[in-house]
Amino acid sequence: DNLEIRGGVTVDSVLFDGDRAVGVRAVVDGRVEDIAATEAVVLAAGAVHSPAILQRSGIGPSDHLRTLGLDTRIDLPVGLGFQDHPAVFLPIVLDQAAVSPPDFRHTNVCVRYSSELAGVSPNDMLIVAMNRFGDSLGSHLAGAGGGLGMIGVWVNECRSTGSVLIRSTDPTVHPEVAENMLSHPDDVRRMRDGVRRLADLGHHHAARAIGQPRELFAAGTTDDELDAMALRRSGDTQHATSTCRMGADDDPRTVVDTDARVLGVDGLRVVDASIMPTVVRANTHLTTVMLAEHLAARWTGSTAAHAPV
Repeated sequence: DNLEIRGGVTVDSVLFDGDRAVGVRAVVDGRVEDIAATEAVVLAAGAVHSPAILQRSGIGPSDHLRTLGLDTRIDLPVGLGFQDHPAVFLPIVLDQAAVSPPDFRHTNVCVRYSSELAGVSPNDMLIVAMNRFGDSLGSHLAGAGGGLGMIGVWVNECRSTGSVLIRSTDPTVHPEVAENMLSHPDDVRRMRDGVRRLADLGHHHAARAIGQPRELFAAGTTDDELDAMALRRSGDTQHATSTCRMGADDDPRTVVDTDARVLGVDGLRVVDASIMPTVVRANTHLTTVMLAEHLAARWTGSTAAHAPV
């Protein structure tokens, strides 16, 4: 009885009474509408649009807000620290017997492994086998058709960071996402190693038994040439995180505290992948669900709050 779900609503900004969030301003059917909150405002618009809403509300990097004529309510690194998993894919022209049926799942198996390079944690890399193109992956291969599968490698533990910054105060204008992947030398080094592994896998007799790999690079390719190729060919894996980073109150990178409360205001929280301090060494879905369930339990005093996470 106390749940209302509204579709077709674009949230513009957070409304405040002094230092307390009291609702949101939204665009509903082309009209501006102020929606009041009874206890708190919780943003769950994802790692791209939660920071955009905060920035339009005057919470963000003051230098950038100033360029858009916005007054800064709180100077916080909102939108900075963006991370995603950079991936490079090797297309394989499949034999007809290996082509998956229509609407079959695109990802068949994922293998995490440890590169043991650059002093990173275990399971810092991932190899994925795909029956067909998934989402936007492989869109650069013109005329690929349904006869191509892919194997790919991505950097699971990232040190490169980018940004998400609004370009306009208009909530219908998407922010600019500067992924900046493979900008850290540790990520570049491990991607280089992963791409060489990828080429070896593509030429393995088990892979050749189901199709013919396209060449990623020629024999004798130097490390610098391989790095340039990886940067040219890499794309994201739709695992955006870390634009409203959770951390200690005195850490200059922090946007929300360990209860997901935005620093410097009352009654405003963010709960989505944007609060991850760094992108996890896995796909992001289950971690996001865990964050939401655990924080909800803590706020309501549920015993589930004390369960291991």
